[in-house]
Amino acid sequence: LYQKALIHPDWHVSLFRASETGLLKKEELDAARGDMTENKYAQEFECDFAASNDDILIPVSMAVAAAQRDINKMEVKGNFRVLGVDVARYGNDSSVIVMREGLKVYEPIVFENISNTDLASEVMEHTHKFQPEMVNIDSGRGEGVIDTLRANRYRVNEIAFGGRPSSPMYRNKRAEMWHNMKKFLESGGCIPNDTKLIAELAAQTYNMGADIFTLTS
Repeated sequence: LYQKALIHPDWHVSLFRASETGLLKKEELDAARGDMTENKYAQEFECDFAASNDDILIPVSMAVAAAQRDINKMEVKGNFRVLGVDVARYGNDSSVIVMREGLKVYEPIVFENISNTDLASEVMEHTHKFQPEMVNIDSGRGEGVIDTLRANRYRVNEIAFGGRPSSPMYRNKRAEMWHNMKKFLESGGCIPNDTKLIAELAAQTYNMGADIFTLTS
């Protein structure tokens, strides 16, 4: 129901984690953690609905910790900058532009029911302002965006989620990207404190059958 509410326009959803509300003292939370398993604590106090699943790629506790990190813009100034674009066009999904500078991910820019032409204009505007060293665009529905940017002499990388990964240990590019996301969070990456983003990060499952890393959700 929670996952459904996140994407359903007729629902309201709120999430209140004990670590964020301040309603329970740290001493009380520490005592509870000492009396419970880590998974049980995550379920009862941190609203981690998948804490008991061993196949979760990014535990909600990891995503929450990344969202609570405070990295200001000056700390990452001059670091490698990447701009990524997920293209949805029309429908229930959203098109999103996300910018990252070093360990800091900035607030996603979300568009509903935007054409590829208009999205390409937005990407060019934000590329001009952000000046990234790399622009990655989902090629699944983004051919029009990619072609428009290239026609305007922007250098972009086509990312095919189902395409060939850089390492043979991954089933496809999507699996490799998600695993790299986990490594980014483990290395101290900072993400926006957005409930929907945290929930989506914590919803991915995986397995390592035959030594191949495969996403199962």
